[in-house]
Order: sequence, then C-alpha cells, then structure tokens
Amino acid sequence: STIHSLLIGSNSILTKLKVGFPETEFNLKVGVLGYRDIDDGSEQFQEMTLDDNSHFSENMQEVLCFVKALTAASSGGADIAEDHLGAIQNCVKWDCAGDWEGTLKALLVFTDAPAHGYTPTGALAQNIDNYNVRHPQGLTMDSVLKETLEKDIDLFVCSFDPAATRNFEEKLSETYLNHPLNLEAREVTLVSMVPKVTQQN
Repeated sequence: STIHSLLIGSNSILTKLKVGFPETEFNLKVGVLGYRDIDDGSEQFQEMTLDDNSHFSENMQEVLCFVKALTAASSGGADIAEDHLGAIQNCVKWDCAGDWEGTLKALLVFTDAPAHGYTPTGALAQNIDNYNVRHPQGLTMDSVLKETLEKDIDLFVCSFDPAATRNFEEKLSETYLNHPLNLEAREVTLVSMVPKVTQQN
C-alpha cells in the first residue's frame, strides 16, 4: 500500500533521507489521524494514541496496523466534500509531551475528495457539499494555517483525485505562502498520487 511504502523498505521516507543526507542521523516518528466528515459527530476523528496519550510513534508496524484498521472501515458524511481543515486543525492541536517536537515537522493530508467550500466549479453531483459557505465550527483557512505556521509545520497534500482537490490545493497554497507568519516563504507541497494518464481521463 501507499502508506506501507512510505514507512518501510527501500522507498521509505527514512531510507531516502539517509541516502540523501548520509552524515545526518534521522529518527522518524509518525502520527495518524483518520477523518470522516462533519456530520459523523463523535466518529469524525480517529487518532492513534500511545500509552502516554502522545500521538507520534517510532514503531512503524504499530502505525501500519492502525492505518489498516482505519481503511478497513472507511466511510463518512452525507456529502462528497470532506473536512480537510478540521483534520489539519485536529492534528496541529496535538500537544502532549512528545507531540510536534521534531526538528523537521510535516503534516501529510491524503485525500480523494474536495474540501468543504472548495468543490470543483460546475460540479453536478447531488449532495456534493453541505457546508460550502461556512465551516460549522467557524474554521477558516487563515486561522488553521496560523496555528500550523506557529508550530513550524510543513504541509503536504497527497491527492488521489487531483481534479476534485484542485481548488482546495490552490487556495491552501496561496494562503500558506502569503500568510504573514510565513516569513521564510515556504510552500505547500502538492503530490499527485495517480499517474498523469489517469488524471487526463
């Protein structure tokens, strides 16, 4: 699976870091949040927590087991759009001992759906976005990215349907780059998880 290859083996993040920077010692810790949608209530977020209630593990098998359990029962919401901002906000607010303490911090959003408020122009599907005007918790892209930048977290959006996520990716990238707290002009990294041929069909 995609997550397995990112965490274990010759193509893993840690292996590539060690090859690219052989003089540097890297210690990878991974946290996982599975998210459904706003109308799923208490089932909206499912996060991996350790015995001390922290969220980041060095045990990649433990991480993969949690991901497998999540993907075995994936579903969510009464519309097509998903709560990407809520998911980012939830992760950024992790604040137990050991959370977000690394020198390099990155948050990867894996999705195949548009975000609320950023559905594709001209989309005709029924029930595509029940919250296209305002997030019910009052979240805005600016407020969520403010907390992300305050914690010095880099953002990645990994899309399995770039056509569906394009509007969200463009607005997120623009807001992140131009945010007054982004003094280093860092950029959101956009990663297409499907071949270009698939995107064009």
